[in-house]
Amino acid sequence: MIRTCDSAPSDLELRISAAFEQREALEREDVRWRIEAARAPICTAQVDEAREERVAACTAPPPDDILVVLDASRSMGWDMTVDPEILQAIERINRQVDARGNLPQNLLNQYNRLVRQAESPREPDRIDAARDALSGLLTGLSQNARLRLISFADCGRVPREEGVFGTGDASAYRQTLDSVRLRNNTALAAALDAIPRLVTAGRTADRPAAIILVSDGEDSCRGDPCAAARRLASTLPHAQVSVVSLGAGIEANRCIAEATGGAFYEANNVDRLSQRLRQTTGQLSRDECEAIVDEEIAVEGQE
Repeated sequence: MIRTCDSAPSDLELRISAAFEQREALEREDVRWRIEAARAPICTAQVDEAREERVAACTAPPPDDILVVLDASRSMGWDMTVDPEILQAIERINRQVDARGNLPQNLLNQYNRLVRQAESPREPDRIDAARDALSGLLTGLSQNARLRLISFADCGRVPREEGVFGTGDASAYRQTLDSVRLRNNTALAAALDAIPRLVTAGRTADRPAAIILVSDGEDSCRGDPCAAARRLASTLPHAQVSVVSLGAGIEANRCIAEATGGAFYEANNVDRLSQRLRQTTGQLSRDECEAIVDEEIAVEGQE
């Protein structure tokens, strides 16, 4: 039936009309909100405060008790700038090692060929770069500071205690770094588990400890470094582990820093390695720290 001009609107027509009015109201509210948001001043106070906190953390001096945990695995003899495809191929083979540490002959041949490529002389070896960067740490420490150096590698063996050094022991410290011998495997989890037996600091707030882990890869002894880091944090609640990862893209060890309240750094060249190690011991200037923090904020903004 056709409705005349003076007929009352039907329920359906009323509902349609109400829906249109509601939609128009929502659109008007959305436009109003966008205009107000555009007119609102941009608050930078919180951003500046967060940036300042990061700069302050970068320049903060370390505790007097410092432990350097140095990876002495064979891969530390590789070049600093190894082709990532070679590293990925080696890692794929490593995953096929059996419980006894053996590989089929064809994979072993392939592995040895890849390792020779990784060891071909182009840039300084990772261990040489680490020695050079670590040797400079003593000069920026306080007179009361003590730096203990341990190295780790072999499966089933405790880390080697290389020595304890003060600011006046630079020559002996460098000689010790140079004498660290590379071995097979990467017993990273075992090294973390051994730390509470090697240090007395880190158990109370009045005597904190700074632990610096320098490594280029994952645990290869069927250990769980993430779980070991959680155990370490429970035993030494006032010890922070800063992880300096030699090479890019090695994220597996980030959990160690996160579990202990430390920081995770990547160092894929010699200059970056030296800078990151100085950062872990509060030896960078404010200008250097501001440049690092601004770079990190810029990268985070792109993610």
